[in-house]
Amino acid sequence: MIVETVSPKALPRPIKGAVAFEDVSFRYPTRADSLALDKFDLSVAPGETVAIVGPSGAGKTTVFNLLLRFYDPDQGRVTFHGIDLKDARRASLYAQTGVVFQDNFLFADSIRENIRLGRPGATDQEVENAALLEREASDSRLRRENRPTLPSTIRACAWPARMAWFPWMICMSCFWASSC
Repeated sequence: MIVETVSPKALPRPIKGAVAFEDVSFRYPTRADSLALDKFDLSVAPGETVAIVGPSGAGKTTVFNLLLRFYDPDQGRVTFHGIDLKDARRASLYAQTGVVFQDNFLFADSIRENIRLGRPGATDQEVENAALLEREASDSRLRRENRPTLPSTIRACAWPARMAWFPWMICMSCFWASSC
């Protein structure tokens, strides 16, 4: 279970993408006999785009699980702008980080509430604007690819709409990370 420190630090707003993994080792609690990452180092500068590739089981998902602080490393540290995520306010991290998961799904709720998950305090107008941004971006992409546009506002990847809300994005489908 992840527990915040007594006085967690807020990450700078907006975060610009300076990320580092420093000598990170990690074992999943359910697989304590096997290292998922062993002395892993990575540095991503603001504005840099990085693709993490490798075979199944190489640690790609683990990197993002640690970056999003779903887990803490057993050794080493993960930082945003030099702030160790163990010392950061989780709400501050989650408010500025978006994720596009490999498997797309909708929760058993309205489309409006599914979109609102990315920003719980969003007004109805902000939710509608995000849906429209996504629709326009998807239609534009389909036209560039010379494919017919889809009639629905639901798309498999809400990347452009979420980029409007989050300065740092992670796509769990292609393991692509970017900061704007």
